[in-house]
Amino acid sequence: KYLPDAWVNGLAADGAGVMYVATNAGLVRAEGATLKVFDENDFIDSEVMTDVAVAADGVAWVGTLEGLGMLKDGKWTAVKADGLNGGINAVATTVDGSVWVGTDAGLWLRSSSGKSKGSWQQQAVRGARGATPIKDLAPDGKGGLWLLSPEGLIHWQAR
Repeated sequence: KYLPDAWVNGLAADGAGVMYVATNAGLVRAEGATLKVFDENDFIDSEVMTDVAVAADGVAWVGTLEGLGMLKDGKWTAVKADGLNGGINAVATTVDGSVWVGTDAGLWLRSSSGKSKGSWQQQAVRGARGATPIKDLAPDGKGGLWLLSPEGLIHWQAR
């Protein structure tokens, strides 16, 4: 079986070897030789998937042109939160269970602990002028992030 589109925007694998592929024609879940495509037929607002990351709990967090979604136990859920209702450029998860999202409006965090656990908070990016667009991001393994913005590469560390 083939991918629904040759344009791949992101790849992620879970701990069990299941691969997720973000394409311009949907999200593909590949388990062995079995492919399942999630697209507009699954009530997804946009079939253009911009990025994907899988958390330790197996939830696939997926960026689309229309916002953020999550795939859990084979069910798609659109994430409704202020600031996350437009195009998502990048998604990453960290070992502590936090989810990071980069948008044209800046950097967002869904913390896995503390008083803001489970809620989305916009993060200030030092060295950037205002809410800088975040085009890509990667955890540094030490509690910080590498951010790619139009201003260049930024090493972000929480205060």
